[in-house]
Amino acid sequence: MQRTPPGKSSSEADINKTFLDEGEKIRNSKRLRSSNSPRLDSSLTSNPSELTSFKQDLMNMLNSWKDDQDRRLTVWKTEQDATLTGLARDVLSLKADIAVLQKSSLEIDSGLSFINKMYEDANVRVVALETAKKEYQDCIRKLEKRIDDFQQQSRPSTLEIRNVPTRQDENPTDLSE
Repeated sequence: MQRTPPGKSSSEADINKTFLDEGEKIRNSKRLRSSNSPRLDSSLTSNPSELTSFKQDLMNMLNSWKDDQDRRLTVWKTEQDATLTGLARDVLSLKADIAVLQKSSLEIDSGLSFINKMYEDANVRVVALETAKKEYQDCIRKLEKRIDDFQQQSRPSTLEIRNVPTRQDENPTDLSE
C-alpha cells in the first residue's frame, strides 16, 4: 500500500496577504475624514427651493411627531396623576386605620396592665388569707386540744345519769338546771 503525498491544505495561507486583508478591514471600519467624504448632491445645492421644501417637510414631520409625543405624554401624565391620587388616598386610609389600631392597642395594653395589677393584688390577698387560715387552723387545733384536756380532767369527777327522757331542743344549760 502506497500513500500519495499530501497536497496543499487550505489552512496554509499566505501570511502577507492575511495581514493586508486585516489592515483593510481596520481601515474600512474607521470613520472617513471630511476630505474623503462625498460632496453634497449637486441637485440639492443647485435647486434651493427643493432644499427649502425638504427642510419645511422635515420640520413639519418633526413638529407633528413632537405634537404626537406631547399628546401621549399628557395622556400618560393624566393616568399617572390619577394613579398617584388613588395611592395617596389609600395611604391616608391606611394611616387612619393604623392610628385606630394603635389607639386600640394602647387601650388593650392599659386594660392588660390594670388586669395584671388586679391579679397581683388578688394573689397577695389569697396568700394573706391562706396564711391567716393556717394560723386559725393552728389556733383551733390548740383550743380543741385544750378542750379535750379539760374533758379528760373533768371525767373522774363527773356523774352520769341514765334513762332520763330527752326533751326537744335540749342543750347543756338545760341539763345543768
